[in-house]
Amino acid sequence: MPSLSSRPLIICASICLAVQMIASCSHADISFEIDIVTENYTLSNILITLKTSFSIVRPYRAYIPSFNDEWGFVSASESLDLTELTPAEIDARVQARLSNKLKSYDGLTHQAMFTLPKHIRHQLAETKKIITAKEPIFTY
Repeated sequence: MPSLSSRPLIICASICLAVQMIASCSHADISFEIDIVTENYTLSNILITLKTSFSIVRPYRAYIPSFNDEWGFVSASESLDLTELTPAEIDARVQARLSNKLKSYDGLTHQAMFTLPKHIRHQLAETKKIITAKEPIFTY
């Protein structure tokens, strides 16, 4: 795995531009979100592309009430595997950071977010395209 400073940041920039999505990026971790029902292909391409630069890459999903739809997300990191956190660990982290109780998220919800339906797992397994500046993907 290349060092963080030698990573091709153009890939991240190309992904952000190519799929026109909201992105939250830092040097150690990156997260992308996409409409998972209509954009499985895009999600799959982002996942496989991130795997070229990060050692831990995990897709997950969440219902977004304002869009009345499920959205897909990809978490990428060098050190934190979100699938290894237990429901109890998530609950403890939330309690330590927030004084109010959350309405829609807890440890069990976190665990369920990483359980993807079979058709999405199949699409993720089938995708081989790596997004580059010369070969971007486009979505609407």
